[in-house]
Amino acid sequence: MRKLIVIFALLLAITIPQSSSAIVFFTNQDDAMRLKPSFPAAALTITDDRVLTQVSAISGASRGTFVTNLACQSVTDPKCSSADNLRISAIVPPCTSKSDAADVCIKSLRTADSSGALKDAQLLYEIDTFKFPRDAANRIPAGGGISVWRGNSIKGSTLEYSVAVDIQINYYRSSPSSPSSSIAVIGFSAQILPTTTKSGNFYPIIWRNGYETIDNPNNREVDQSYRECIWTDLGRCGMATPFFADQPIELTMQMDNKITGWLFGRMKDTRASVTPLSPTTSTLVVSGSSINVPSGVAWIPKSEFAKSPALQEMNYDGRVESDTSGFGLMWGKFSNHPDLFEFPRFGMAGGGVHTPNPALKGSGYFQASEKWLQTASVLPTWRFQGMDPSSFWGMDQSVGNRVWECTVRDNTKLHGMMTTNAMAYSWSPPAFKEGVMSYKVAGAHHDVDGSVYKGTYDLAMSADSARCIYGFTNAPIKASVSVLGSNGGEQEISTETLSIKDGWMNLSAKNFTFSSPTIRIKLTQEKVIESKPEVKSTTTTAAAPKVSSKKSITCVKGKVKRVVTGLSPKCPSGFKKSI
Repeated sequence: MRKLIVIFALLLAITIPQSSSAIVFFTNQDDAMRLKPSFPAAALTITDDRVLTQVSAISGASRGTFVTNLACQSVTDPKCSSADNLRISAIVPPCTSKSDAADVCIKSLRTADSSGALKDAQLLYEIDTFKFPRDAANRIPAGGGISVWRGNSIKGSTLEYSVAVDIQINYYRSSPSSPSSSIAVIGFSAQILPTTTKSGNFYPIIWRNGYETIDNPNNREVDQSYRECIWTDLGRCGMATPFFADQPIELTMQMDNKITGWLFGRMKDTRASVTPLSPTTSTLVVSGSSINVPSGVAWIPKSEFAKSPALQEMNYDGRVESDTSGFGLMWGKFSNHPDLFEFPRFGMAGGGVHTPNPALKGSGYFQASEKWLQTASVLPTWRFQGMDPSSFWGMDQSVGNRVWECTVRDNTKLHGMMTTNAMAYSWSPPAFKEGVMSYKVAGAHHDVDGSVYKGTYDLAMSADSARCIYGFTNAPIKASVSVLGSNGGEQEISTETLSIKDGWMNLSAKNFTFSSPTIRIKLTQEKVIESKPEVKSTTTTAAAPKVSSKKSITCVKGKVKRVVTGLSPKCPSGFKKSI
């Protein structure tokens, strides 16, 4: 299968990571094994990095060393008096009639009906798990439970939607007894899943002795299907139900202003906006439609490893030769893993450092295995999340990199959100070069049913951030989108849109193929020419020279239309003037 290394201009990065204490992992090896060939082979799997935090929790840690026996009720809990570092997982609860502007909570959920119109969903309940109140003095939001709502669907029926939004916080004290402290938001994620409520011998999940466990103090019988639940509380379980693509959803939250930087998501037709609400909170609105997110597998014939330096790098430890089980699944990578695009240098167990072959610079597990890559399955998904700060370590931090200067260093606000349906993507910020920003995504050329897989890309970005990066004024922004194939030819995009509303720019490109194109999205704006004051002559009365007026022409190329305005407008290369 062929790859996609896509250059997305304007694609930016995120400053916060996904939840690290989540316990639900959305992975399934059955689809990969279904494609296993009859000949000896070793496989690389690529799965979406989708996890879910079930419960709120506060756990204690000593500086530099995690302590596994501290489960705290609050940051001032005497049980945690020996901890100088507390890890806080706060599930964002639904807002209530008692919520004020400083509360972090879910205000509303809207889902589209069969006509496509967004309608308010009804809050059914918040699951009954461990909770803690808001700590205004230390600026720690309340920790609640996953909320369950009933809303419309485009299929004409109603569904139960479980809404899981979590914030991960590190709370530092200079010493356990010190009153001085600081907090850092290190994780943020939100996802919505259709579920059905199942009754039975289920119990809440709690944090105890350093891990999440069932709160069943009397050791009563437990329904073993709890392992398949999205959430559980006393007597109830939220079972995931089949979802589908193209379901429009809008989530509105009162969110802590410490959620800054960039968000990455799995949806399409994305729109986002942020409105100040209080000195510590803002109203964050995210909308978009669910998309099918692919997982992939590459079954590589074992005979190929002796022929390819890249495959030999994958097999640096000889695992292919030592495999006697016949299972074959050798490597598993999340869709945002940096090793997919660059073989790593790392320390080895027992000492020493492994350095990859320098001839493989710019290549990783994906490039090594792309010849055999297949789409194993797709999972309808609606979610967004933050990004690991470690992804910024290798970023160009010079003043010339406007992405770094205008967004990464500016942690005062949310700058934007990017979403795509690519099987793999680079989780690192791009640099601003030659008037565009570039970003890598990758995927198999065909879908699971054998049809050509069509890509989607959406960007919702603060217009102020875009102007800073590109050095623009407040004049209107225009966008141009081009897709260059591996052979240098231009690929048509059937859908290309740009809109600016409430200070946010929303851009979308769809239906490009995963056959090694390069997508470039460039922002431009016309220069504003200041008019000079008229100087009246006292000696002559000559007529003023005629000023040429600007004209607009429509240029077409296939289904793509562009309007070009200027004194002498011309169509860009490859376009023809519409008559």
